[in-house]
Amino acid sequence: MLQSALEVNQRRVQFSGLGVSQDGKASAVITSTVSFFKPMRTIGDKLRNGKDLVHPCDRQGAIYCVPCGDCDQKYFGETKMSFKKRKKEHISYIKHFYPEKSALAAHALELEHRMNWSKTQIVAFENDFRRRRFTESFFINSTPNVINEKSSDLFPKICRATFGYN
Repeated sequence: MLQSALEVNQRRVQFSGLGVSQDGKASAVITSTVSFFKPMRTIGDKLRNGKDLVHPCDRQGAIYCVPCGDCDQKYFGETKMSFKKRKKEHISYIKHFYPEKSALAAHALELEHRMNWSKTQIVAFENDFRRRRFTESFFINSTPNVINEKSSDLFPKICRATFGYN
């Protein structure tokens, strides 16, 4: 069928012969009509991507930021599991009064603040543990007003000097 479509396209290019221009001279007038062959639509075209997209909250290896709803501080965290599961853990720590489980729970319980879960952002994804911890440490050390404890062992002095953070 493809061969016949190409032949049809070649036959449709037509020369209309000689014509006369406005100054009375003979000129060749070329008119061309080209039609293109389009294959029939198949069900495979409709179902091209067979995989469903994974929601960012369901992806593993997230680095996330949770802002406090009562002050301007932010909490940065990282998780190997999905963020949705980790968020449930944070909420459970606050609900069952476990301030020792995370800095987020300690902030919420000690200061009686509420976390703004609707403005939570996933800032990065990283599957490698060391890279994920380093990226989390980078966000903690480069952002002012964080709930997290700024630790110098995760964010080495050379990185502080390179990025200009104290």
